Amino acid sequence: ETEEGFKQALTGVYVELNQGTLYGGDLMFRMVEILAQRYNLGSIGSYKEWVAYNYGDDDVKKSIDGLWQKMYSLIMNCNKLLENADLRKEVFTGDNYNIIYGEALALRAMLHLDMLRLFGPVYDDASKTEKSIPYVTNSDSEISPLLSAEEILNFVIEDLKVALDLLKSVDPIL
Repeated sequence: ETEEGFKQALTGVYVELNQGTLYGGDLMFRMVEILAQRYNLGSIGSYKEWVAYNYGDDDVKKSIDGLWQKMYSLIMNCNKLLENADLRKEVFTGDNYNIIYGEALALRAMLHLDMLRLFGPVYDDASKTEKSIPYVTNSDSEISPLLSAEEILNFVIEDLKVALDLLKSVDPIL
């Protein structure tokens, strides 16, 4: 309901991204690096099922399910923020609407792109039309349909274009 509340909601998404099960660990250096075979772990230790690509293992399934749920939960948080910001534009001062809205859109795009990277097909002419993941743009509880990698990338690009337009006058790096 307040500008400060929107700032806190956006900060909350950034804080959650730093969890060990996300970019504070698994998506930064543990899970993805093990799957990419960047470490020589052999068949011992707590990651042996990951090394063996044993996605049927209960612990591996639990990690993957948790990752999926957490990423889409953060996407949902971005969508709620976007929807509510549109309803309460009058609470924002200065350029804060553009900053908060633009960052939330960019985060939504980034999260979807990473989900495509993790769960979608290798992107090429043969597979780009295969159904892969949903691109969720609202906060309702209906299940979004699976879209092709090509469709996902089109949504990512569109969200990033809008975010760039919103942020270019307020972000010193852009």
